[in-house]
Amino acid sequence: MSKEKILPLAARSKKAMLRQPKQIAYFSRDLNYKTHPDRSNLSYYYLPDGDIDNSIDLSVGSKHFLLGDSVELSKLDPILLALKEIEKESGAKTKDRIITWRGIMRKLLTLPYDSEEDLVLDVVSFDGQLFIQFNVPYLKSKDVQKQGDTEFHKKLQFSGYKFEKMATLPKPWPECTRKEIDNRARSKCNNIEQYGAIVRTGISRIKILIGGEVDCTADYYDENDPLSRYIELKTTRTINQYKDMIAFEKKLFRTWAQCFLLGIPKIIYGFRDDNCILRTVEEFSTNDVPLMVKNNPLNEQSKKENCYMSSINFYGAVVEWLNESVKDDQVWKLSYTKRNRQYLVLKEVTDENEKQQIVDSAIPAWFKEWRSELRNSEGNI
Repeated sequence: MSKEKILPLAARSKKAMLRQPKQIAYFSRDLNYKTHPDRSNLSYYYLPDGDIDNSIDLSVGSKHFLLGDSVELSKLDPILLALKEIEKESGAKTKDRIITWRGIMRKLLTLPYDSEEDLVLDVVSFDGQLFIQFNVPYLKSKDVQKQGDTEFHKKLQFSGYKFEKMATLPKPWPECTRKEIDNRARSKCNNIEQYGAIVRTGISRIKILIGGEVDCTADYYDENDPLSRYIELKTTRTINQYKDMIAFEKKLFRTWAQCFLLGIPKIIYGFRDDNCILRTVEEFSTNDVPLMVKNNPLNEQSKKENCYMSSINFYGAVVEWLNESVKDDQVWKLSYTKRNRQYLVLKEVTDENEKQQIVDSAIPAWFKEWRSELRNSEGNI
């Protein structure tokens, strides 16, 4: 009989001391989903005021957009490859307790205030560490739902990728040719190629390794402190009325969480109209967002509760709960349904076939072999 544990969304940690994220590795993913331990896909921010004044159409090229396979994109392989190299160099297994993607932790962190979508995650305990990934059937069901999106909705989603393309260069500006700068408008977009950072962070004594996409860096890459130069790029509708402001603040909350978890200090929003024409661009400091929203005189709702600090304390409660609940060599499903907005459910997977499928999906054979090799070498020291 499978075990089941529950964490109320009202849970809050009383000791949620967050460790400052520190980059320990990076990677680039190519169109074939292959991971490279380099910065070949790192982009550099470049969007002069003159370009914004030209009314950039962020819908151009939407018909040629290449949408990646969600299951392939969700695999932990880029993080595990970096982990293997780090352990090769040190000769010992890392002490991280949780290893996962930033997107997963963002959904957990904001869940008490952003609970309109179901969520299903796999939590695999392997070699004393918890590997958390999106549940594969859950991802496939989301893909089916997206097939019902209207063309207008697809254009709005595409506009975010187009904005990233229009606002960045593949190399620092002094190294780019005029052709590379001018050809951005004609470049095809996809959500497969990306540059990502892997950071070590944590809650109190629980160390967490998180990987996440980085949209771009500022005018150069800082070898000593790369996180300080990273930028998150987003698009949203122009704010014309009160409901637009409320919608934007909800979106900004999710963006803040994304950046907060990975240690990205700057957010740049492109505001577009309903025809996907870029109208203006604004910069926000990640650290300043909570106070900015709190002090917004037009939004009385923001004064009722500090959702930013409260969400951090909930995130701490989730991490502590998982750390205590999941034991060695167990596989669990962590789920939330919008039908019941009261709690997270952690249910142990006891069916051996399903359990093996989840383990094989989360932990590739080459990583299992590496850890076996590492244990043997440690035993011979």
